[in-house]
Amino acid sequence: MNDLSSKDALAIAFSLKRPPAEVAAIVAQLAEPFEEGDVKWKPQTIRGKDNEKKGQAAAYADPRTYTDRLNEIVGPDGWFQTVTNDFTVPFPKKVSKYGEEEKFHQVAKIVSVVSVGIIGIGLHTDVGESWLDDENAGTIAYAQAFKRACYPFGPGRYFYELPKIWHPVNTYGQFTDPGPQLPEWAKPKKLCQDCGKKITGVEIDVKGDGVLKPFTVTRIIENSKLKYEGKKLCFKCQCKRRDAKLGAAGNRVGAAPNTPAKPVNGKAA
Repeated sequence: MNDLSSKDALAIAFSLKRPPAEVAAIVAQLAEPFEEGDVKWKPQTIRGKDNEKKGQAAAYADPRTYTDRLNEIVGPDGWFQTVTNDFTVPFPKKVSKYGEEEKFHQVAKIVSVVSVGIIGIGLHTDVGESWLDDENAGTIAYAQAFKRACYPFGPGRYFYELPKIWHPVNTYGQFTDPGPQLPEWAKPKKLCQDCGKKITGVEIDVKGDGVLKPFTVTRIIENSKLKYEGKKLCFKCQCKRRDAKLGAAGNRVGAAPNTPAKPVNGKAA
């Protein structure tokens, strides 16, 4: 959708009216921290001498991680983007290194403007830029703009709330292993895509004989994705969907063995 006007994009974004509770649940799921394996680190500022150098760690994720999150929560047909590119006139770019005599080259920039719309929620537009003497200038400018346009909806916004982390770097300015670590609150909580609450493990009386069998968060999510179109649902919401399907078919609902006897660790599922 690269040729949409701003008016057309807004019309599409608001073509569906979602209930406030649904919007709140979607935004909460979009804002959930990414999987730890999808988070990368780069040093912004390096301080110290010789073997005592440390870099201030900046966390980030690739644009495809944002795309995957949008596809997972609202579906590929539940969001869209528009992209336009423009170029500046050449102007001075400093090319000399620290301690050298200042040198400048005339270089232009590419500027990307990306709008991200989520149907039934809204539209946001932002920009990204890169010097054209970089062979990846277009990709860099687009990635900046796309991720910035996503932030208001939740994806990646928690990166701005991370505490300052200083971690040792090697002689090449790369973080030493093990790299910077995320605080616990910045790790994924596994939110239900129906109610927006944290998915927790439960213990279930499967056979109706009073014997409780534990079901982990991983198993609950795997079962949910298998039975409910790839969605991550908590146990209660899975039961609601199951009962709605049984009720529509005229069958009895809410019966054992699928009723939880008690949540794990005293927490509700």
